[in-house]
Amino acid sequence: DIVHLFEAGNTTISLPNTKFAGYSEHVKGLFGLKGEFQLGPFTITAIASQEKGSKESAQFTAGASQREYTIRDYEYVKRKYFYLDKQFRYNTYQPGDSIAEVSLYVDDQIESNNLTMGAFEAWAVLEPNDIPIATESSESYNGYFHELSVNEYFVNRLEGWIRLETEIPQNYVLAAYYIVKHSDGTQDTVGGQWNELPVFNMIKPQNRTPEMESWEYEWRNVYYLGTRNIDPEGLEVNVFLGPPENGRDVDSTSGLRYIELFALDSTGEGYSTQPDGKVDPIRVDFGLGELFFPVPHPFAPRSEDIASHPSYSQLPSADQVPAIYNSTDETDIR
Repeated sequence: DIVHLFEAGNTTISLPNTKFAGYSEHVKGLFGLKGEFQLGPFTITAIASQEKGSKESAQFTAGASQREYTIRDYEYVKRKYFYLDKQFRYNTYQPGDSIAEVSLYVDDQIESNNLTMGAFEAWAVLEPNDIPIATESSESYNGYFHELSVNEYFVNRLEGWIRLETEIPQNYVLAAYYIVKHSDGTQDTVGGQWNELPVFNMIKPQNRTPEMESWEYEWRNVYYLGTRNIDPEGLEVNVFLGPPENGRDVDSTSGLRYIELFALDSTGEGYSTQPDGKVDPIRVDFGLGELFFPVPHPFAPRSEDIASHPSYSQLPSADQVPAIYNSTDETDIR
């Protein structure tokens, strides 16, 4: 298990990397998540939205510790979830394909630890099996890589994605060597050698821009709820437009609750096909404490998002935040 243990005492709770924030009354066009869940005697209210400017606050009640904090719509889990390549990103592998073997490598840009980390010179490129490799591409990189331990990541072998145990720093280069096994028994090796150097498949270049093919390899639709090992019976999630004090949770045009529009609530208990006002369990990893939107660009849906979940077509363009997915400028995103 790659999940760190979350521990809480009787009257206090630790929320790693949590930001506390307030809202101004004039803020418009904010989306967010509001979640409530219980862990032992504690009640934790988690709020996610987009707003410029913040202030710290915390509320405490007798006999328990209660904290209210914000997770803005651009504060998705960063640089942890990645697809291995464009075929898995766009689901163009054949049914029955799976990852038979995989090794992950990083160049941490620290020359002084190359010897101790066992780093070696290698290439990372988008098409490692195309010889000669495209050395001049902005998504090609020659550096010194060391292999990650299998305890440092999880691999979904059927869907071709990875989850790193810890967020990879922005300047690291992430690459992979892997074997795809097909349903007919054949297999393809992704990676090899060129000019006596190993060649890996590029996953994350050092300096990424939205125009790059690998930009879309990273997931931007997962949100940390503030704690792990959540009791499913104690979880409530709502999506709202506007600050939590006076925001609304229903789209004024379609009449859909946002939790339904964003396809977080599509079914009811048992075999019911009607929404029940609760987030569907399939959208939450209760152990990791993470909420998964079912499309890659929930707050600015594209054609692929709408094709898979048509309710996203109901989201007014005026309420969308495309900069989350197509900009590196923090002033645009925030």
